[in-house]
Amino acid sequence: MFVFNSILTFIIIRMKYVIIIIIMIFLPFSCQKDSSYQHNNEMNSSILFNNLQKSFVNKKKGKKYPSYYAGAYLKDSSLVVIIIGDTLRSRKDLIKRCRGSNFELHPCKKKQDAVRKILHYLYQFRINEQNKDIVDALQFRASYMNSKRRINVQLLTFQEDKFRQLVLDSPFLDFEKSIIVFE
Repeated sequence: MFVFNSILTFIIIRMKYVIIIIIMIFLPFSCQKDSSYQHNNEMNSSILFNNLQKSFVNKKKGKKYPSYYAGAYLKDSSLVVIIIGDTLRSRKDLIKRCRGSNFELHPCKKKQDAVRKILHYLYQFRINEQNKDIVDALQFRASYMNSKRRINVQLLTFQEDKFRQLVLDSPFLDFEKSIIVFE
Protein backbone atom coordinates (compact mmCIF):
# COMPACT_ATOMS: atom_id res chain seq x y z
CA MET A 1 0.00 0.00 0.00
CA PHE A 2 2.86 2.33 0.82
CA VAL A 3 4.38 1.68 -2.60
CA PHE A 4 1.08 2.45 -4.30
CA ASN A 5 0.71 5.77 -2.39
CA SER A 6 4.24 6.83 -3.19
CA ILE A 7 3.75 6.03 -6.90
CA LEU A 8 0.44 7.95 -6.92
CA THR A 9 2.07 10.93 -5.19
CA PHE A 10 4.93 10.84 -7.68
CA ILE A 11 2.47 10.86 -10.64
CA ILE A 12 0.41 13.72 -9.17
CA ILE A 13 3.52 15.85 -8.64
CA ARG A 14 4.68 15.15 -12.19
CA MET A 15 1.21 16.02 -13.54
CA LYS A 16 1.30 19.37 -11.74
CA TYR A 17 4.60 20.17 -13.44
CA VAL A 18 3.24 19.11 -16.83
CA ILE A 19 0.14 21.28 -16.37
CA ILE A 20 2.23 24.26 -15.27
CA ILE A 21 4.52 23.85 -18.30
CA ILE A 22 1.53 23.62 -20.67
CA ILE A 23 -0.01 26.76 -19.16
CA MET A 24 3.27 28.64 -19.46
CA ILE A 25 3.62 27.64 -23.11
CA PHE A 26 0.10 28.51 -24.26
CA LEU A 27 -0.76 31.46 -22.01
CA PRO A 28 1.28 34.06 -23.94
CA PHE A 29 -0.49 33.14 -27.18
CA SER A 30 -3.98 33.48 -25.75
CA CYS A 31 -3.27 36.91 -24.21
CA GLN A 32 -1.49 38.63 -27.07
CA LYS A 33 -2.67 42.12 -27.89
CA ASP A 34 -4.18 42.91 -31.24
CA SER A 35 -1.34 44.63 -33.06
CA SER A 36 -3.61 46.11 -35.72
CA TYR A 37 -4.97 48.68 -33.27
CA GLN A 38 -3.57 49.62 -29.89
CA HIS A 39 -4.18 52.67 -27.77
CA ASN A 40 -2.71 53.96 -24.58
CA ASN A 41 -5.31 54.78 -21.92
CA GLU A 42 -2.91 56.97 -19.97
CA MET A 43 -1.62 58.99 -22.92
CA ASN A 44 -0.96 62.67 -22.37
CA SER A 45 -4.08 64.78 -23.04
CA SER A 46 -2.29 67.22 -25.32
CA ILE A 47 -1.11 64.32 -27.51
CA LEU A 48 -4.69 63.00 -27.66
CA PHE A 49 -5.92 66.49 -28.60
CA ASN A 50 -3.26 66.78 -31.31
CA ASN A 51 -4.17 63.32 -32.68
CA LEU A 52 -7.84 64.30 -32.69
CA GLN A 53 -7.18 67.51 -34.61
CA LYS A 54 -4.99 65.71 -37.16
CA SER A 55 -7.75 63.14 -37.73
CA PHE A 56 -10.03 65.87 -39.11
CA VAL A 57 -7.59 67.05 -41.78
CA ASN A 58 -8.78 66.15 -45.25
CA LYS A 59 -6.25 66.65 -48.06
CA LYS A 60 -8.85 67.96 -50.51
CA LYS A 61 -11.23 70.04 -48.38
CA GLY A 62 -9.22 71.18 -45.36
CA LYS A 63 -10.87 69.99 -42.14
CA LYS A 64 -13.81 67.61 -42.20
CA TYR A 65 -15.53 67.08 -38.85
CA PRO A 66 -17.87 64.15 -38.08
CA SER A 67 -21.50 65.11 -37.49
CA TYR A 68 -21.42 64.21 -33.78
CA TYR A 69 -18.38 66.40 -33.02
CA ALA A 70 -19.11 69.80 -31.45
CA GLY A 71 -15.69 70.71 -30.07
CA ALA A 72 -12.75 69.85 -27.86
CA TYR A 73 -10.44 71.63 -25.43
CA LEU A 74 -7.88 70.97 -22.72
CA LYS A 75 -8.93 71.74 -19.17
CA ASP A 76 -7.01 70.90 -15.99
CA SER A 77 -4.69 68.52 -17.86
CA SER A 78 -7.51 66.52 -19.43
CA LEU A 79 -9.08 66.47 -22.86
CA VAL A 80 -12.77 67.38 -22.93
CA VAL A 81 -14.77 66.50 -26.05
CA ILE A 82 -18.25 67.92 -26.64
CA ILE A 83 -20.48 65.68 -28.73
CA ILE A 84 -24.00 65.75 -30.07
CA GLY A 85 -26.13 62.61 -29.92
CA ASP A 86 -25.11 58.96 -29.43
CA THR A 87 -22.27 58.71 -26.92
CA LEU A 88 -21.37 55.04 -27.42
CA ARG A 89 -20.79 55.28 -31.16
CA SER A 90 -19.03 58.64 -30.76
CA ARG A 91 -16.74 57.32 -28.02
CA LYS A 92 -15.61 54.40 -30.19
CA ASP A 93 -14.80 56.72 -33.09
CA LEU A 94 -13.04 59.21 -30.81
CA ILE A 95 -10.85 56.47 -29.32
CA LYS A 96 -9.65 55.66 -32.83
CA ARG A 97 -9.15 59.31 -33.75
CA CYS A 98 -7.32 60.22 -30.52
CA ARG A 99 -5.45 56.91 -30.39
CA GLY A 100 -6.35 56.71 -26.72
CA SER A 101 -9.32 56.78 -24.39
CA ASN A 102 -8.14 59.14 -21.66
CA PHE A 103 -10.70 61.90 -22.35
CA GLU A 104 -13.99 63.19 -20.95
CA LEU A 105 -17.17 63.28 -23.02
CA HIS A 106 -19.65 66.10 -22.55
CA PRO A 107 -22.77 65.00 -24.45
CA CYS A 108 -25.42 67.40 -25.74
CA LYS A 109 -28.78 66.51 -27.23
CA LYS A 110 -28.86 69.34 -29.79
CA LYS A 111 -26.43 71.58 -31.65
CA GLN A 112 -27.79 74.62 -29.79
CA ASP A 113 -26.87 73.05 -26.43
CA ALA A 114 -23.34 72.40 -27.68
CA VAL A 115 -22.98 75.98 -28.90
CA ARG A 116 -24.13 77.29 -25.52
CA LYS A 117 -21.68 75.00 -23.72
CA ILE A 118 -18.84 76.21 -25.96
CA LEU A 119 -19.78 79.86 -25.41
CA HIS A 120 -19.80 79.31 -21.67
CA TYR A 121 -16.39 77.64 -21.81
CA LEU A 122 -14.93 80.48 -23.92
CA TYR A 123 -16.24 83.05 -21.46
CA GLN A 124 -14.79 81.13 -18.50
CA PHE A 125 -11.49 80.71 -20.32
CA ARG A 126 -11.22 84.41 -21.15
CA ILE A 127 -11.88 85.65 -17.60
CA ASN A 128 -9.68 83.05 -15.86
CA GLU A 129 -6.46 84.67 -14.65
CA GLN A 130 -4.50 81.47 -15.32
CA ASN A 131 -5.19 81.91 -19.04
CA LYS A 132 -4.15 85.58 -19.18
CA ASP A 133 -0.93 84.87 -21.11
CA ILE A 134 -2.78 82.93 -23.83
CA VAL A 135 -5.62 85.49 -24.04
CA ASP A 136 -3.08 88.32 -24.36
CA ALA A 137 -0.89 86.50 -26.90
CA LEU A 138 -3.89 85.72 -29.12
CA GLN A 139 -5.47 89.08 -28.32
CA PHE A 140 -8.74 87.23 -27.73
CA ARG A 141 -11.35 89.96 -27.18
CA ALA A 142 -14.81 88.41 -27.41
CA SER A 143 -16.99 85.48 -28.42
CA TYR A 144 -20.71 85.54 -29.16
CA MET A 145 -23.43 83.64 -31.01
CA ASN A 146 -24.14 85.01 -34.46
CA SER A 147 -27.39 84.91 -36.45
CA LYS A 148 -26.44 81.53 -37.97
CA ARG A 149 -26.27 79.99 -34.46
CA ARG A 150 -22.53 79.69 -34.73
CA ILE A 151 -19.86 81.32 -32.56
CA ASN A 152 -17.93 84.37 -33.65
CA VAL A 153 -14.50 84.72 -32.06
CA GLN A 154 -12.89 88.15 -32.16
CA LEU A 155 -9.11 88.29 -32.22
CA LEU A 156 -7.04 91.44 -32.76
CA THR A 157 -4.43 89.34 -34.52
CA PHE A 158 -5.90 86.73 -36.80
CA GLN A 159 -4.43 83.50 -35.38
CA GLU A 160 -7.17 80.93 -35.97
CA ASP A 161 -4.89 77.87 -35.98
CA LYS A 162 -3.18 78.90 -32.76
CA PHE A 163 -6.56 79.58 -31.12
CA ARG A 164 -7.79 76.11 -32.13
CA GLN A 165 -4.65 74.52 -30.62
CA LEU A 166 -4.48 76.51 -27.40
CA VAL A 167 -8.08 77.33 -26.53
CA LEU A 168 -10.75 75.29 -28.33
CA ASP A 169 -11.32 73.50 -31.62
CA SER A 170 -14.86 73.35 -32.95
CA PRO A 171 -16.62 73.26 -36.33
CA PHE A 172 -18.97 75.96 -35.00
CA LEU A 173 -16.31 78.68 -34.75
CA ASP A 174 -16.14 81.66 -37.11
CA PHE A 175 -13.18 84.00 -36.70
CA GLU A 176 -13.09 87.70 -37.30
CA LYS A 177 -10.39 90.24 -36.84
CA SER A 178 -11.32 92.93 -34.35
CA ILE A 179 -10.59 96.56 -34.96
CA ILE A 180 -9.79 98.90 -32.13
CA VAL A 181 -11.20 102.39 -32.53
CA PHE A 182 -9.55 105.10 -30.46
CA GLU A 183 -11.55 108.21 -29.66
